[in-house]
Amino acid sequence: MFTKPEKRLIDENYFDIIMETEDYIEFKSKNTDHCWIIKKIKYTNTKKMCLYHKHSIEERYYHQHYEALTVKQVIDNIKGHDEYVLKIRLLEKSILK
Repeated sequence: MFTKPEKRLIDENYFDIIMETEDYIEFKSKNTDHCWIIKKIKYTNTKKMCLYHKHSIEERYYHQHYEALTVKQVIDNIKGHDEYVLKIRLLEKSILK
């Protein structure tokens, strides 16, 4: 189960929540439209969070993207990924001009 402080890290100004259950939260980045799932892993002591990713809501399947100990680490990873994607998109636009 996600705690209230963990849920607050999934900022609704930055993300749209798609679905929430006891052990995972699915959401979409407003910056890139990439979709994410944070799943709490109950059966291991080494990694507590597993992050899954897909490039659009229309895509059918998620792929595993990252593992972490905390929701904060996961959110930081997503925001870093968003920065990378936005830089690539900007570069592609400048090349196509």
